[in-house]
Amino acid sequence: MINTPELTIIIPCYNCSQTLEQAFNSCFLQKIPVPYEIVMVDDASTDDTRKLIEKLAQGKENVKTFFHTINKGGGATRNTAVKIASSDVIFCLDSDDILPEGTLGKMYEMIKEKGCDGVGIHRSIKFKGNNTKDVSFINTFGYVGQAIPFDSLIEKPGGPLCPLYSTFMLTRKAFDITLGYPENHGFDTQSFAWRFLANGLKAYTCPETEYLHRINFNKSYYMREYESGKINHNWFKIYEEFFYLFDDETQREILSFDLNDPTKVLSDYLTKQTNIFKKNYLGYIKPGGADEYEKSLVKTKDMCTGDKYWLGVRYFNKQKYNEAFDICESLIKSGVNNGYIHKYLKESADILKRDTGLVNEGTIEKTFDFTKQGDEVNIFVRIVRKLKKETKNKLKDVHVIRRFFYLVIGIKNNVYNYFSEKNEYLKYQEEIQKIKDRKEFVLDLDWGGLGDVLVYTPLPRILKEKYNVDFYLSENCKKVFRHPDTFKICFEMNPYFKGFKTQPGFKYKHFSRDRSFINLILDINGTNIIENLYKQFGIREKALPEIYYKPKKLPEYTSTVLVDLNYISGHKMGWAFNTQKINNHIKSLSQNKYEIEYVVPSKQDIYRYMDMIYSSRNFVTVISGGAALAASLKKEATVFLPDNLRGESIYNFTFKDSGIKYIL
Repeated sequence: MINTPELTIIIPCYNCSQTLEQAFNSCFLQKIPVPYEIVMVDDASTDDTRKLIEKLAQGKENVKTFFHTINKGGGATRNTAVKIASSDVIFCLDSDDILPEGTLGKMYEMIKEKGCDGVGIHRSIKFKGNNTKDVSFINTFGYVGQAIPFDSLIEKPGGPLCPLYSTFMLTRKAFDITLGYPENHGFDTQSFAWRFLANGLKAYTCPETEYLHRINFNKSYYMREYESGKINHNWFKIYEEFFYLFDDETQREILSFDLNDPTKVLSDYLTKQTNIFKKNYLGYIKPGGADEYEKSLVKTKDMCTGDKYWLGVRYFNKQKYNEAFDICESLIKSGVNNGYIHKYLKESADILKRDTGLVNEGTIEKTFDFTKQGDEVNIFVRIVRKLKKETKNKLKDVHVIRRFFYLVIGIKNNVYNYFSEKNEYLKYQEEIQKIKDRKEFVLDLDWGGLGDVLVYTPLPRILKEKYNVDFYLSENCKKVFRHPDTFKICFEMNPYFKGFKTQPGFKYKHFSRDRSFINLILDINGTNIIENLYKQFGIREKALPEIYYKPKKLPEYTSTVLVDLNYISGHKMGWAFNTQKINNHIKSLSQNKYEIEYVVPSKQDIYRYMDMIYSSRNFVTVISGGAALAASLKKEATVFLPDNLRGESIYNFTFKDSGIKYIL
């Protein structure tokens, strides 16, 4: 058994079967003075990379591996690797690069000696092909012996180079503060350097350290992005996140820059400018600086265009889509014509259309040019109007007498249970405390359907982040899963899942005392299993089912309403569905000229089934695994509930925060 590692070398891999072994072997020449580990994560390579990873890891206790089932990109691969890492210090080695002997030993000693957040490389040696002696050029980075300043990110011609644009060693605490590598664009390493320094984290350049960077072998990720025309868009996405630090003039120039002009590079433009930051920007270079600036903006009546754009993007990323929509709309009306403003406006509208009354359709009609958008947008407006009408009339559909009957019976049962379960609840809490103390959670599943299992999927991540508890399943669970794909989707792809244990596991129990007073007495706004578990474990975070499969967009389904009427599970539990209401709803959709396709999940490849749900214009189903999958995909869906479930506690079987529209 190896000692607990104090340093993790992460190696993100993609189609690197010709170079990975050199990179991997160089890790063992680093003279690292503490126990260390290596984490290799393959991003769904199409060559023999996976086989090589498995071969290199065989028999080595300090080597971990993980394999994405779909290609997610560099940022996501690095983030996965850090999640798997066990240590408090991280270093990223690209799979086509090489570490000279002793480099990481020097860097580790410096990060501990300085007590800093990060340490950069002194020299990056670019070598050609497989010959490390065939050196093309050398980048020597500045700031040796001094803290690397934030403005080093705007590298001036002839000035010192910022070492954080290359790879660097950092603490896990620093990584957590940055929220990791971005996954929404191609310049994840450059953007990570901005996140690091913008949060006021301190790093130094480690003298006499080198990094061998391979060129002229396969095209680098940077070159692929450049040749695809994405380079300016990638730089824009970096600057967009830190707009609050730029002065008004620089914000305007970035917003008006032609990102599709291949003859101009946005980052080069900024290096030629002087005084591009706000006069007081250093006051916001700290953890929480962006939050602080946001609070100051909210109080500002007449904010500049750039700050308004930044606030709109920030609202969008916080899922405050109504506020984001309003800001983007006002910017467009004021004459700002950046393509990303239109993108955020349209995406906000698309999301809001499923929540009735949140977007004024008159406003949308003024914002979009319907003569150019065609039937799709007109259909969109009709849907918004229809949803609004349904909202006004929803009280008419409440079965008052039935609900009153269930309410009286429910109050009696809930109050009785509250007092009778006290001793059992105390023992249950003692069991939870033991789990926290021994840092190990072994779960026993009672039900093995896809929908049943998906509710537990946020637990591995949350328990690790909250209590550093490792998540396992008991061997008994193998007999419970109704289908092997259920395990694959819910746990096998989850980087926080540690495997199976032979010992009996923890069984979730429902207690009345976990419910709020209002819920206990009136039996409304009930909670699902995961919400109850969170309360029992002292976790405040909200969560939906989590899957680590990134669905593919299937163009043939973008105008299709997908219908999954899987009654099997419900009928076994005595649920009664109003089939007439369901059929009428589907008929109304077909009248809107949508193509209707019925699907039977058991006859589908499960991954294609997820792709179909994700790609469809709308997904209609009943309470089932498909409904839980839609929640995990954050997919707009209509889910029909059994008529004979008790009152509003129907939410015990659904996910209130998923955005799904539930119909009783």
